Amino acid sequence: MKKLLLSGQWTMRGNGYEVNGLIPGSVYSFLYLDNKLLPDPYYRDNEDLYLELANHEYVFEKVFTYTPSRCPTDLVFEGLDTLCSIYLNGEKIADTETRIGYFVRVIEKKLQNCIFFSITI
Repeated sequence: MKKLLLSGQWTMRGNGYEVNGLIPGSVYSFLYLDNKLLPDPYYRDNEDLYLELANHEYVFEKVFTYTPSRCPTDLVFEGLDTLCSIYLNGEKIADTETRIGYFVRVIEKKLQNCIFFSITI
C-alpha cells in the first residue's frame, strides 16, 4: 500500500483569519503556537478569548500532487474534529461524526487531477 502523508504545512481560514500552520494541529495551535496571533491562554482571562473561537467555522486546506497507483486508494484521517466535512477538489467526499479514526475509499479518477483538499470544521 502506498502512503501519501498530508501532515505538515496547511492553510486555515475562518473568523477573519487566514494563516499557515502545521498539521497535526488545531485552530488554537495555528493561531497561538504557529503564528502568535493570540495571547497566552493560561494568563488571566485569556481563556475566554479561546472559548469564543469555538463558535466559528474554520477551513483547513492543503494543495498536493497525487501520483496514481495500481491499488485502491483510501484517505485515512486520524484525530479529525468531531463534526467536519471533507472536500476533494471542491466536491464533498465525507462528513464525520466522531473523533475516532476515519477513512474514505476514493475513486482513483477523483484523485488523478487532485490539487486541492479541504476540511471544514
